[in-house]
Amino acid sequence: MASRENSSKTNKKELKFQKKLLRFFKQNPTRALNYKQLSSVMEAEESYEKQRIVNALSNLRTKGILVEVSKGKYALNIKDRIMQGIFHVSKYGKMSFQDNESKAFFTVKTKDAGHALNGDLVQAKLFRDGRRKRRFAKIESVIERSNKAYVGKMQLSNDHAFVIPVDPKIHVDFFISKMNLKDFPDGSIVKVVLEEWRASEKNPRANILEYIGVAGTIDVEMRSILIEKGFDLVFPSQALSLLEKVEDKISDSERESRKDFTKIPTFTIDPADAKDFDDALSVRRLNDGNWEIGIHIADVTHFLEEKTALDKEAFIRSTSVYLPDRVLPMLPEKLSNHLCSLVPKEERRCFSAVFIIDTDNKVINEWYGKTLIYSDHRFTYEDAQNTLNEGGGLFYDELYILNKLAKKYRNKRLKNGAIAFESREARFGFDDLGKPKKIFIKERMDSHKLVEEFMLLANRKVAEFLRKKDVHDHNVYRVHDLPDEERLADLIAFVRTLGHNLTNSSPVQFGKSLNKLMKDTEGSYDENIIQHMAVRSMPKAIYTSKNIGHFGLAFDHYTHFTSPIRRYADVLVHRKLNSVLNKGVSFDKFQLEDRLEHISRQEKKAMEAERTATKFMKVLFMEDKVGQIFDGIISGIMEWGFFVEVIENTCEGAVRIGDCLDEPFYLDPAEYCFTGHNTGKKYRIGDQVKVKVKAVDIDKRTIDFKLV
Repeated sequence: MASRENSSKTNKKELKFQKKLLRFFKQNPTRALNYKQLSSVMEAEESYEKQRIVNALSNLRTKGILVEVSKGKYALNIKDRIMQGIFHVSKYGKMSFQDNESKAFFTVKTKDAGHALNGDLVQAKLFRDGRRKRRFAKIESVIERSNKAYVGKMQLSNDHAFVIPVDPKIHVDFFISKMNLKDFPDGSIVKVVLEEWRASEKNPRANILEYIGVAGTIDVEMRSILIEKGFDLVFPSQALSLLEKVEDKISDSERESRKDFTKIPTFTIDPADAKDFDDALSVRRLNDGNWEIGIHIADVTHFLEEKTALDKEAFIRSTSVYLPDRVLPMLPEKLSNHLCSLVPKEERRCFSAVFIIDTDNKVINEWYGKTLIYSDHRFTYEDAQNTLNEGGGLFYDELYILNKLAKKYRNKRLKNGAIAFESREARFGFDDLGKPKKIFIKERMDSHKLVEEFMLLANRKVAEFLRKKDVHDHNVYRVHDLPDEERLADLIAFVRTLGHNLTNSSPVQFGKSLNKLMKDTEGSYDENIIQHMAVRSMPKAIYTSKNIGHFGLAFDHYTHFTSPIRRYADVLVHRKLNSVLNKGVSFDKFQLEDRLEHISRQEKKAMEAERTATKFMKVLFMEDKVGQIFDGIISGIMEWGFFVEVIENTCEGAVRIGDCLDEPFYLDPAEYCFTGHNTGKKYRIGDQVKVKVKAVDIDKRTIDFKLV
């Protein structure tokens, strides 16, 4: 009897271990591993532990769950397995499927794409190509379209038309039948909705929803980018009608309910062209020598009543979209630029985070609540920096102490492993017709870092406060996961080709090592390339109710509290904080995770729109520079050639390796370079080259270079 019980316990342990091993394979469905590699991953050092892995592999193979792809190497048996995930198309036409569960990517052959379009949620069947031993995905069905509408250029024929999408990632043209044709001229930019995609037809059928304008004009291009990403250009009348009832006057009873900061020195620091001022800072020295720092955030939720038409529209948008020449706001301008904006010389309602900071720079007390402020001055970043540089001027003492504290907090973050990226952000100067006439690189100054550190402080402290107050943790978090091991290995290998090293013994050590590398390469041609590759190797930060910390900032708890005019996630955080501070106020936690997923998707679409618009403006800027020569840096390697970024203006263009006529070149992926067959000459990422502008295509938004 005892023997049977022991045997049963042993079997249960082995089954549990097999599940653990299988879980690893499911998380890495593209990898084939032998028992030695698995022993290393699972930290199995003893011989009996390694034998346990061998036995588990054998059992899982016998059950048909794993397959032996080569002698001693096992992989997940994916034959006929149906998975759910996202269908992707690159701007060069390469197709892939990303499994939702494992996040792994699988190549999709063109003939296996079915009726899926870029970004669609699909079901796919995985299979292995016997000859190439690679894993592929075949799209079985579309579960949900990522876009409700598409934007394209209309090409008229005798009795029909095709609409060619402006987004190169949409790989098919839309067919417009004669009965659905509108009286629009050939070449018009239009918005269409997909109506039907018949099994026997190559192109989906669509209806024209909206005429956007004539192709090629800047306004039409900017509007088409926003519409193509799913953003509405106007607010619904039902939402706007609510603004007519908004009362700006502050009543006596409301004054009594808010803490008065109107007599405390307060100012804003923002970009020169900003109109929506989310945040203000107040500073005062207390009698005991400590500092009171107020981080005052526009009280958007005072005006944005929950579950109204205006609130629903703000949630649908979820974010403001910042294009080079315009802003599509999350909230109507009456709120974003006027009633909520913390303009100077006006009383404004705020939701504030106030910290008492001692002489050792430690936060010894914190207070959160509704306030009234009076902004004494509106600084631009340049104004604030000039005041600091000159050592005197309006609010110099306050700026000095804020800057001193900010540097302490920043240094502490970096010591804890936070990653310090300093990107080269391009800004445009426009002529009277709205065409870009100048590109300049935004300088990141101490004044930028000052504001950043206090916004980070408020966001972190609010997250910690809410976590303490809510045992169920129904909170909004901004999280950033640890980098994928394989991507980190690729980054380390790439950095090594440039003659540098990175350490990855732990997340903290990796952060410190990367920061040291960025400091060592500061001002060199390697700096931007390494930073670009490092960003690509890391997952994107998202909103979720499931906290895993923020790797990039080295924070255990982090949220977004400081920009409710332009981010709906911050609106949710304000409502949650208000419900914690006021027991009679409830917080709607219904479908919180679904709402946060929507906000993350909208943020991604906004970033894509901003990148696309910036790319268009750069192409337009280079239009009259065909034949001119520029110094550039090789910024990316592709099978057909490489990209070069112009040093002086960050415009990026393509160099076809076939244009290098001196000798044939072959691609060496391991070295991230092209190598000449005869001379061994190399073109690698990070190399400085001279290029001539060969061609500029406004419609395709491309720049072609030729090496000089």
